[in-house]
Amino acid sequence: MRDPFKSTPYSPENVYYIGELLFRLPYRSRGLGRRLLTSMESHIRSLGSFHVIVCATVERPLDHPCRRHEYIPINNFLDRTGFVRLDGITTHFTWMEIDGARHNHTMQFWMKDLSQPCPQLNSPPQN
Repeated sequence: MRDPFKSTPYSPENVYYIGELLFRLPYRSRGLGRRLLTSMESHIRSLGSFHVIVCATVERPLDHPCRRHEYIPINNFLDRTGFVRLDGITTHFTWMEIDGARHNHTMQFWMKDLSQPCPQLNSPPQN
């Protein structure tokens, strides 16, 4: 996870990586992800040593056979919550897909600058 950031101004010691934030379909679009992320962000800020939060998304074509019909692009959530796509900063992971074969996947990094104010848990979502 450190290698992709070697060519950036971000020191890995000041980067907090969030692995996955997933909700089953019945719990999506209810503000739960925003509330969980806000709570996590508040905790990360309280640690005092992190300047940015990063996450990585799987890069797949829209017609990929593993994409569920109810798929909602995570990019929308990341954009709304202040994350910025770090074009050109990627990594690769291999895992077994539902077809039983192992596939290499490109993971695209996204970043949120913690120098911006933390949203309040009870504030309404911004459009």
